Amino acid sequence: MVAYKKTPVFTQDTVPKGFIKEHTTAKGVWALLHVLSGSLKYSVTENGQQETYEITPDAPRVIAAEQPHSVAVIGPVTFQLEFFREPKD
Repeated sequence: MVAYKKTPVFTQDTVPKGFIKEHTTAKGVWALLHVLSGSLKYSVTENGQQETYEITPDAPRVIAAEQPHSVAVIGPVTFQLEFFREPKD
């Protein structure tokens, strides 16, 4: 996988509304959720069941391609997403 794009750094005030509702990455696109300060609640749906995790600066989270997920702000936070895909030949 190769990194190809990063989002701006978001805060609790600038998190895109689309991140708060369930969504997916594009086919073949993986992401790495980096919390820079504070924490986020990250929910992922696997096999029809939802699991929720607290993401902190010490524990980035891999977001699998096409996997339904969302985030919830639980206080002051800064975070960024980095996107990866297969290398193009």
